[in-house]
Amino acid sequence: MTKVWIVQGEHPSVPGRPLFVCASKEAADREAAALVAIFCREHDVPLPAAPHHWQQALHDVQDRIIKDEGIDLDDPDDAEEIGNETGADVWIDEQELIQ
Repeated sequence: MTKVWIVQGEHPSVPGRPLFVCASKEAADREAAALVAIFCREHDVPLPAAPHHWQQALHDVQDRIIKDEGIDLDDPDDAEEIGNETGADVWIDEQELIQ
C-alpha cells in the first residue's frame, strides 16, 4: 500500500488551516517543523534543532502560551486540549491511499 502523510496546523490569530500532503515522513516532518518555527519566532522559543524535533518545539511553544496567558487545563497531558486551549497546534496523520 502507498502511504501519504498529511500535515495540518492551527494558529490562534490566523484563520484557516494549512494542509500539506507529503510522500514521506521526513517530508512531513520538514513541513511540520516549518509551521512550528512560525510559533517559535512569535513566542521567543528556540527553533527545532532538526525537523524531526518539531514536536518538542511545539510543546515548548504551547507551554509558553499556557504560562503567559495563565491558561488552566483540566488535563495537562491531553494534547488535544492543549492544542484547543492555546490555539497553536500542528499534527501529522498517516494515511494509506486506496487504489
